[in-house]
Amino acid sequence: RAQTEARNKELMKLDWRCWKQLADEGYFQKAEDDLTAAARLEHEVHGESDRYASLLHALAALYDKRSYDDVTGQSNVLSLTSAQYAEESLNIRMQIQAKDENRKPSKEEELLLADTMVLYGNSLANYALEVQGTPKVPQSKAFEDGKRYVAAGLDIRTRLGDQKTIPENTFTLGYVYFCHAQCLWGHPKQKHVYSVDENDTAESLYKSCLQFYFQAAGLYAERDGEEAEGSIRMVCNVALATSQMAEINADYFGDAEQWYGKAIAI
Repeated sequence: RAQTEARNKELMKLDWRCWKQLADEGYFQKAEDDLTAAARLEHEVHGESDRYASLLHALAALYDKRSYDDVTGQSNVLSLTSAQYAEESLNIRMQIQAKDENRKPSKEEELLLADTMVLYGNSLANYALEVQGTPKVPQSKAFEDGKRYVAAGLDIRTRLGDQKTIPENTFTLGYVYFCHAQCLWGHPKQKHVYSVDENDTAESLYKSCLQFYFQAAGLYAERDGEEAEGSIRMVCNVALATSQMAEINADYFGDAEQWYGKAIAI
């Protein structure tokens, strides 16, 4: 009993942000176990609280990171799990705000909401890109919701002037379009599977992707300098997207060569 009480006390004090350090150190299972136990206890004691939503967000972020590091072929399952946790976290935050319409959310609360929106949209796109067999979430819905939520998160950050993550969020929105374009490019006869809008084409989606990639590249360079890791990675992403466009439209070959040359020069 004493051990249980001590453990519960520890869980009630657990900082939901701990997931990142544990994940970076390779302790994925410990992070999952601690966060899951803390979330369960928080819900038992306080119901669907703000901290409960934050713990669910942390689990979503953890599964998102695991999906990128996965070598077992389960990245689509991990991305779906991430999206499910993020969706639940979002719903709770929105319910909390709706209960007190006269109370204005703090900047921190709005930024947390934006974080979860972007994470949710990104995970949906990764799931739709990688899923095999019968999907649990239709790919067309996943891509549309992905764009909508990442854009909403970016709108919040832009309105609040949060320069720390606007470049990353802008890239993420372009990435969702890139994933969507990849699916249409690879499966041109299955547009109905991947798109709600019948006017979608691989070329139109790559163009939208590049619009945000170009913007993000400028924002990274402005914030961090052209030789910073994030800026270099963004140049490589632009080069990849322009090379994909060049496969569809030869007019983009010059742009692809230019961006690959820039990436190599850096």
